[in-house]
Amino acid sequence: AGQDEANLIEAEQISNRALNICQSQPLGPVHINIPLREPFYPDSINELTIDWKNESPELSAESVDLKFFSDTLAKYSKRLLLIGQQQDENVSKQAKAFADRYGFVLIGDNISNIQNGIKNHDQFLRGLSKEELIPDLLISTDKSIISKSLKLLLRNGKIRAHWHIQDNPAFIDPFRSLTKKVELESAIFFRQTSECNSVTIDSAYQNTWKTLEDEAATDIKTFFDKPVFSEFHILKAILEQIPANSIIHSGNSMSVRYLNALQSLTEPGVAVYCNRGTSGIDGSLSTAVGQALSTKKEVYCILGDLSFQYDKNALWNKYVPENLNIVILNNAGGIIFSMIDGPKKQDSFEDFFRTEQPNKANLIAEEYDLDYISIASQEEIDIKISQFISAKRSTILEVFTNYEENVAAFKRFTTK
Repeated sequence: AGQDEANLIEAEQISNRALNICQSQPLGPVHINIPLREPFYPDSINELTIDWKNESPELSAESVDLKFFSDTLAKYSKRLLLIGQQQDENVSKQAKAFADRYGFVLIGDNISNIQNGIKNHDQFLRGLSKEELIPDLLISTDKSIISKSLKLLLRNGKIRAHWHIQDNPAFIDPFRSLTKKVELESAIFFRQTSECNSVTIDSAYQNTWKTLEDEAATDIKTFFDKPVFSEFHILKAILEQIPANSIIHSGNSMSVRYLNALQSLTEPGVAVYCNRGTSGIDGSLSTAVGQALSTKKEVYCILGDLSFQYDKNALWNKYVPENLNIVILNNAGGIIFSMIDGPKKQDSFEDFFRTEQPNKANLIAEEYDLDYISIASQEEIDIKISQFISAKRSTILEVFTNYEENVAAFKRFTTK
């Protein structure tokens, strides 16, 4: 009995420590190792009650120095507001109001989930080096961004002041220009700064961005006027039919980059999630299954064939929900390495970079009682996508394309 009591006390201590760690910044999961000791099969199971204690001190939120904020706005006329990865739709509204009030160009990737602002930058910034796009003042928020062209523009430019807003003590400076860190949730920052004095707005700077955005929108429309059988074109057709108020859970690597390039075509109200950070392809499907279990919205998991094959055991459970929809872009390997010159020059490219593979998902769908639809030709696109979107139960849509044609199509899109 004494040993049982000691074990219970230890379990309470470990559990409470884990609870408090996961609630401290930065928020995140905590892994607990549970030792299994004999006897493995007790005669009876006693119900245990653990006394949860939140021992973390209450921390007051940081307050923005509003005078310093106002002085900074007055000092720098070219202003850019960059929203990083986040999912709060209220932040989208607050960011738009903030940008309009203080004369900021508002910009974000698809995982930023902003409804208004510059969205075609991933297309028009490629290979572009325009000094007039560099802000004097950059305010960035939340987590990472995807667009390499935007990262390079800001990293290589001479930004005079850069504030980063995130409730995280880590010092993160991807653009090598950080001058002030504000340790606040972005929603709180926008709320605290909502009533500062009005400022002079640099319309010319805003119009420079807007002109490029409008030109890119026209270029994108023209690009898709001519049908091409590539996964990029098919994904565009899928995005146009995914209804508002749905969730897209993107795989990493090429999937999220395709979606980022097409973010202006996504229905308003569609939230985009992706396991960014480590940026590996493992676990995308598992996360989407869990996400679908936690919502009544339709969840569309869009990922590559390797990502699906790595994580297909995510479907090996009794609780796969009917609101889970899976799109597999099957080009028989990892296409992102075909987009870069370095890997293609290696003798081991096919086996160890592209990881060429012949597998399909039809038998996996049958084994786990999911419906299955495939697209393998131009003529099937419209009708098969319509069937997929209107399906009443969990369905896999597998798109079979040639990876060389996919590479050619995407490079045409990104080359002006």
